[in-house]
Amino acid sequence: MGMCARFVSVSPADIQGLREQPDELVAFLYQDDDAAGAPESIDVDKAWHGLHYLFNGNAHGGSGPLADAILGGEEIGEEMDYGPARLLVPATVAAIAQALNTLDPEELKRRYDPQDMEAKQIYPDIWVSEGDHAFDYLLGYADR
Repeated sequence: MGMCARFVSVSPADIQGLREQPDELVAFLYQDDDAAGAPESIDVDKAWHGLHYLFNGNAHGGSGPLADAILGGEEIGEEMDYGPARLLVPATVAAIAQALNTLDPEELKRRYDPQDMEAKQIYPDIWVSEGDHAFDYLLGYADR
């Protein structure tokens, strides 16, 4: 068990509804993926912090759209495992998608620095011990 991240697609109507009734957030986020009308979602397991590092070179923050890809957005609802859920509006998601499209595997590999990731306490603590296997783990989630 550990801190995992899941990204869920929301419509403008969903955004409005969740802002008005944040207590419905958990039920919305964790619908059965096979249920009719369930939103599309992507689970990035424990790769979230490593992906943020590859996109920004640091543990938190950054600049431009990639700073918002993993840790950005408006906090909504109550505390979950690692803070409240975060809500990104469609324009922000579009800017992030465009920025992500500029990153190919070779660029991500150039950004991968296991020693720096360990020094910056990037979760989970596997980067030095797993080396290139840990990069492959991240790439598997970055390529979605």
